[in-house]
Amino acid sequence: MYDAYRNLPKTKGQPKQRESYILKNDLLPKKLVAGSTYTLRADMQNTGQGILSVGDYMLTVSDGDTPIPVIVDPLPYLEPENTGTITIHVQMPNKTGTLQITATLHHNDQSVLLQARQVALVPPPSVEIRSLLGWRKTGDASNVSVLVYDNNTLLQKFTGLSMKEGIVTARGLTNIIPGNPYRVVILVPGYLPRQVIGALQDKTTTIYPKRFLPLDFSGDGQFSWADILVGIQIAPLTVLARFFGP
Repeated sequence: MYDAYRNLPKTKGQPKQRESYILKNDLLPKKLVAGSTYTLRADMQNTGQGILSVGDYMLTVSDGDTPIPVIVDPLPYLEPENTGTITIHVQMPNKTGTLQITATLHHNDQSVLLQARQVALVPPPSVEIRSLLGWRKTGDASNVSVLVYDNNTLLQKFTGLSMKEGIVTARGLTNIIPGNPYRVVILVPGYLPRQVIGALQDKTTTIYPKRFLPLDFSGDGQFSWADILVGIQIAPLTVLARFFGP
């Protein structure tokens, strides 16, 4: 009897540990722009018994059963009760509508749902700029540029725009999260740059920069001694026209 028991195949094993992780803040926004690329971050806490380590875990993002292309930065090393930041780079489908997006953490045969959310994909919105060019009556200009920044990261640049009566519109904004604040920089040739920091919405956002001052005679985007040296070489009537002309 003992010999029969001794000869039974034996498997060395470890007790299965309970995997549990929670997000301390949202990874998935409620609204995104179709066809855009995003870098999304959230703090995640290990509330289970396992130890999260690089290489043993995989994070996926999907719309129902359809995987969404995603690049995941190396996951943090998390012992139980520890918290770390997860970062993903995700490409949204080039279509509008509502997606049922889930973010799931996988380890061996266990899967932990981190977040499930309905995400609305909206068409690329616009930003409308209304301002004054010096003290001119018409406020028309050509070759205007509009740059959209997330802090110091350039998200999108529009060039060759026309300003009519102090109004210029940049259409087709991508890579923004509607409702979040961004820095919009407006460049008008011959004028000092203006910028506005504010939330960009999911349709058309109108912003009102301060009056543009025609002091960039050197074209370097700032007021310096170079502008003074160039300005004194320009005919006075030409200079006055930049301030008060039609």
